[in-house]
Amino acid sequence: MPKPPRDAAAEDAPRSPAGGPDTIAAALTATAVLASWVAVDPKSIDAFDAPKIALTATALAAAAVAAIFARIRRDGFRLPRPALPALLFAAGLAGAVVAAAASARRGQSFDALRSAALVLLALPVGSSAAYGLHRRKIVAVLGAAAAANGVLVLLSAARLWAPFAVNVRSDRSGLGGLVGNAGFAGVSLAIAAVAILPFAVARGRARPFAIAASGIAAAGVVATRSLSGIAVVAGGAAVYAALTAGRRARKALGIGAAAAVLVVAAYSPLRNRGIQLLSAARRGEWNAAVTARLAPWLAAREMIRAHPWVGIGPGVFRSEYIPARIAAENHTRRRLVLWGMPTNSFAQAHNDYLDLLAAIGIPAGACVLAAAAMLGLRLSKRARADEAAASAVSLLAAGAVAAFAWFPFQILPAAVWLLLEAGRGYRIAGSAR
Repeated sequence: MPKPPRDAAAEDAPRSPAGGPDTIAAALTATAVLASWVAVDPKSIDAFDAPKIALTATALAAAAVAAIFARIRRDGFRLPRPALPALLFAAGLAGAVVAAAASARRGQSFDALRSAALVLLALPVGSSAAYGLHRRKIVAVLGAAAAANGVLVLLSAARLWAPFAVNVRSDRSGLGGLVGNAGFAGVSLAIAAVAILPFAVARGRARPFAIAASGIAAAGVVATRSLSGIAVVAGGAAVYAALTAGRRARKALGIGAAAAVLVVAAYSPLRNRGIQLLSAARRGEWNAAVTARLAPWLAAREMIRAHPWVGIGPGVFRSEYIPARIAAENHTRRRLVLWGMPTNSFAQAHNDYLDLLAAIGIPAGACVLAAAAMLGLRLSKRARADEAAASAVSLLAAGAVAAFAWFPFQILPAAVWLLLEAGRGYRIAGSAR
């Protein structure tokens, strides 16, 4: 049984007092996490995104100020190690600014960049000693928020009660809890389940609560019928088991794989959805097999072809999608719309890698991806001997899996936690062994 995860980010922090700012930063970070999950305005047509972004960004900005103040009091202006991933990421951000300035939709692009910059404040907050020292409490807030949303999804799936009246367009409508639609909820709950997993398998008083929270979150993923969400949970859990269980990993992974197969086989709505997708693949209807994602993927490829160096600009994908999809149809000589959905459009590429390269160009996008890969490799080297590194890299691996068929870094509850853990991982990677 693994020991309770120790936090190298907290252990590496010098013990000089900065209690007040650290506590304030942690409280504000917990507020941001909670707001990203539960803030809604039921009287607004934009019930989910606007309240969440406003409250989360405000709390993150204040948390960043408090954390930076605490760090200056403690360490001066020294940049935490390792510097190279930070420099690569900074180069990517500079490229994003250039892409926004060069975009044909400059105003729209800079608006999106400003919003993204506020959410990206989760990175320095996550790398702060305040986050490391108070992380258990912040994870408790995450667990409570995810469990509450999981319960709402389960109640909606059972047709017992739904928090919002939804005009039913599909059998998955209304399964979004307080997050949004079923896909958003599925990915967010999957990320939360992986984040809570280390506390669910560790000894300690928090274990029963962590098991309950992670179990409810995983059940919510199944209820949303999100195959991507199930893959995220499986991928993150597999990485964590492989890094912490050693030779026992095969047994744990085998049990997990068998459980996943049983869940898919036993839950008829999820089983039927899987059968439909496999049937479409056998018929060669690949766009239907990947639930219409082929269209935005190929459209993103056209955007990258047309603007390889500086991209189309952040936040512009939705405006450029239709002409890019038509260009993709001309190249592939096939229609990329589903039957009955001829005017369907996409605001994201449904692949964060393609979305990033299309938005800011290949050079800047490659810098961001290289920084993430370098951070993951450095954490992986420490993970077998460091429980905190194992928990961080398993969560980031789950985000990497989600990014192939969804856009977790554009779904607020998932993005906030992934960025907080990326910042924490950065500090762990540079901490003393």
